[in-house]
Amino acid sequence: MTELRQLTPDQLPELNDALEAYGRGGAAGMDGQRMAVLARSLADGDAVVARVGGRIAGYAANRQDWGGGFALVECAGEVLGPWRRRGVGGALLDWAVDRAAATASSTLVELVVDCLGEDTGLRAMLTARGFTATPFLEASAPIRPLPAAGPGLSFRPLRPGDAARMGELYRRATAGAVRTRGGDEALVSTLRHPCLRRDSCLLATLHEDGPPVGFALTLEWPDAPHDLWIDTLCADPDARPGIARDLAAELIRRAPAPYRTVSLGAAEALLDTLAGLDFHPTRRWTRHALLLTAAC
Repeated sequence: MTELRQLTPDQLPELNDALEAYGRGGAAGMDGQRMAVLARSLADGDAVVARVGGRIAGYAANRQDWGGGFALVECAGEVLGPWRRRGVGGALLDWAVDRAAATASSTLVELVVDCLGEDTGLRAMLTARGFTATPFLEASAPIRPLPAAGPGLSFRPLRPGDAARMGELYRRATAGAVRTRGGDEALVSTLRHPCLRRDSCLLATLHEDGPPVGFALTLEWPDAPHDLWIDTLCADPDARPGIARDLAAELIRRAPAPYRTVSLGAAEALLDTLAGLDFHPTRRWTRHALLLTAAC
């Protein structure tokens, strides 16, 4: 029988030993990425260990960010080798869903779980619980001098009141597309995200004070301060071609110190449109997302 208990700092040495002995990370034990998630989760009381017969069989941790009425919850965890395919993963995942809905400080909650392609067991559990899957290819480009965009396209920072017109463009540009967060919540959540770098976001127009024909929303992740992350890259499908590429090029050209790279996660079709900007793939994964109604 699987028993879930809140993970506390005094249990970390035991968990680390279990991960070294049976985890996918092998001798690496508690690596930096897992420690970053767990440190935040422990402070919020949002981490559990699964025990079977008194022995640690796995763990799960929810890392939450809040901003403007939106909660983004990233779930990380692992089931240790001897206890895989014995119901432990399902118990941990159900805890993560219930915990995200019960503790969020907003009515809109997005729970995300990243999954490597070979983890078929996790993919099956996520699908059974209603998560939607979006394949991603992460790519990075070095910041370097680039020529300015040609005539006919202007760039400016975001202004108060832009959100409504950006929303209209986003709905048209993504009609029928598979999205990670589903519907307009994707744009709303990014604009409210606590890691949003508003000073580095760009809006593209064909003439001064005209309607937007494209925009790029950027984030800075706390564990990657030298990388400017493009969270949303949107272009008007009915305007002139190449707007998405011009936006990415302008971000590379303008990115201030201490940024050294510009990165994004996207489908390969989008990355094909960025040819010539030196975006190089770094990893592939599938992001599974579930929108929840919080208990608050």
